Amino acid sequence: MRVYSAGLGTIHYLTSSGPNLAFSVVNTQDNLYSVHLSANGQSGTPLALTHDTRLRKTRPVFSSDSSMIAFQAHLWRWNARTRGLEDVFHTNERMSAIQLSPDGQLAAYHRTDNGQVNVWTLSLSDGQTRQLTFQEHIKGFPAWSHDGKFLAIEVADGVNTQIAVIPRTGGPLVPLTHDTGQNWYWFIVDGQTQLDPLNGFVVPNYAYLNSDVVVPGSVPQLWEATDVPHGELHHHFYKSSIASGLPGEQRDYYVYTPPGYDPKGSRTYPVLYLLHGYAQTAADWTVPGGANFILDNLIAQGKAKSMILVMPLGYGSVDIVSQTLLAEVLPEVESEYRVSKNRNDRAIAGLSLGAMESLNISFHNPQLFAWVGSFSAGDMLHSTHPLPMNLKQTQFRLLWISCGSDDALFETNRQLIALLAEKKFPVTAVQITGAHTWMVWHDNLIHFAPLLFQGK
Repeated sequence: MRVYSAGLGTIHYLTSSGPNLAFSVVNTQDNLYSVHLSANGQSGTPLALTHDTRLRKTRPVFSSDSSMIAFQAHLWRWNARTRGLEDVFHTNERMSAIQLSPDGQLAAYHRTDNGQVNVWTLSLSDGQTRQLTFQEHIKGFPAWSHDGKFLAIEVADGVNTQIAVIPRTGGPLVPLTHDTGQNWYWFIVDGQTQLDPLNGFVVPNYAYLNSDVVVPGSVPQLWEATDVPHGELHHHFYKSSIASGLPGEQRDYYVYTPPGYDPKGSRTYPVLYLLHGYAQTAADWTVPGGANFILDNLIAQGKAKSMILVMPLGYGSVDIVSQTLLAEVLPEVESEYRVSKNRNDRAIAGLSLGAMESLNISFHNPQLFAWVGSFSAGDMLHSTHPLPMNLKQTQFRLLWISCGSDDALFETNRQLIALLAEKKFPVTAVQITGAHTWMVWHDNLIHFAPLLFQGK
């Protein structure tokens, strides 16, 4: 290991890309310096790139190919022939924060004209500039999306501040409001996905990392906490004798009990078993799903029956998922909670993988479930566990199948609905705008839950 010391002062921010190092130094001048390292690790003389104390304690950024470095209102290119950096571009803004696109083709920056701040881009290939926003109340620095197709921008109207996105080629700003739902994001640090260390809201998931942000609107959504009576969430753990592949065979499930539930009372409640999707955890139907708040709000509005909600972990083969639910979770729930054991008081639904599992479990065990919901199911037509199409034995009170019109699974769901209709199954088919996202699944549960346990 080599130790490099500039001897210039306290290094505040250090950034590297390829053989290049850049750092800002806290000393009497507060300059930005750059160092180029050769293959053997030897360095050249540090180059002072700025002499501006206003840039103190700010972070330099390299382009993806390490040929350029941006630092606030300045942009330099590394010259291999002279082994130095040459000035490419700078703005007259006091704090512009030039942002380089991931593909290294564009630089985004602020520009003030007639007192109005707007976002511009600079083509790094031909030097052409382009104005992206017009007469907007821009605040903060632009930030590129991971694929470089969009810029995220803070927009303020004097009262409210919100985040909007704009295509790299220009166009109207699209506010990230409730119309676009919850927003997941992550950081790429040295090629590795990282959560936002300053945001404690994290999407539970086994396959990927996402921080979660919701831009609040003027009217709360049904999956958000509102000023209504709230139920309670209970988290249970158990050692499975059926499932395999988890340390100690430990599994978990969540139980929602509605407002007014009394474990010592005489009233029994209908129950909905709600299954998660692929890579999700038992917690996903509550965070970010908000299923507990959806039921709180629907019950308060008189639109849904008071019910108990069970959200189990469901991984393994179709048979294992079915057995763990029916032989382990269901008996435990019925022994610990005041739930009805009547088939007409029992429902099952799920999203994506959980939708496939819900269909499989209910069609193979129609004596247990009278109400069935499928939200964006995977391909059931080519499954190794085909559904038994026995209409006489499968008399559901409700068979509800939905998928977003922009979902890659839309066509297979449409074909499944057609096959069930051909077999004379009374299917409630629902199509809404949307893809494989929580915006669709929120809507599904909001419209599915009020139909349950009605007209008994």
